[in-house]
Amino acid sequence: MKRAIISQPMRGKTEAQIREERELIIQYLNDKGYEVIDTVFPDFTNNGNIPGLKYLAKSLEYIADADVVYFMKGWESARGCRIEHEACREYGIDSAYAPASTFGPFDFSAALTHVKRGMRIYREAWNGKGQYVYMQEGMKIKNGMARNEVLAGYLEAVGEAKIHSHLDMKNAQGEIIVGWAASQTDMLAEDWYAM
Repeated sequence: MKRAIISQPMRGKTEAQIREERELIIQYLNDKGYEVIDTVFPDFTNNGNIPGLKYLAKSLEYIADADVVYFMKGWESARGCRIEHEACREYGIDSAYAPASTFGPFDFSAALTHVKRGMRIYREAWNGKGQYVYMQEGMKIKNGMARNEVLAGYLEAVGEAKIHSHLDMKNAQGEIIVGWAASQTDMLAEDWYAM
């Protein structure tokens, strides 16, 4: 079974509030086949010069054993969660985001920053509800992996090719549009959101 960690802003919340916020997400992750590693440490001794840093160090220790870290709403404003997010990015640990973590509005340059961090972005003005843009990570494809004759012939000659990271879109019909490009209207809009 894969193991998941929940990254959650905790400042100013009681343990009961923290656990209540996590309940639905734990159930969601369990339903997806994940074992959720508990990183609410009731026996944590809050001593030392920087207690929050000690707590973060303990969380990072658990993250090192996780398959995915699930970031809850507000993670981008919480110092510890941002550090956990950066650790995931640097060490190749998968990140996922709570559907309730939608925030915005902002302009396209901010939207690009968020999509590069692994979030999905969308515009409020889009007619098709449920559609969003996401970044597809680059990858190498090798001879024998191609699905069309032109690419197969190229791979046979060179052995492998690199597909660069790019933006794709899931449209309102549930189809994936490969190689999404922003229109002039999209680039100048200030109604972008991230989730």
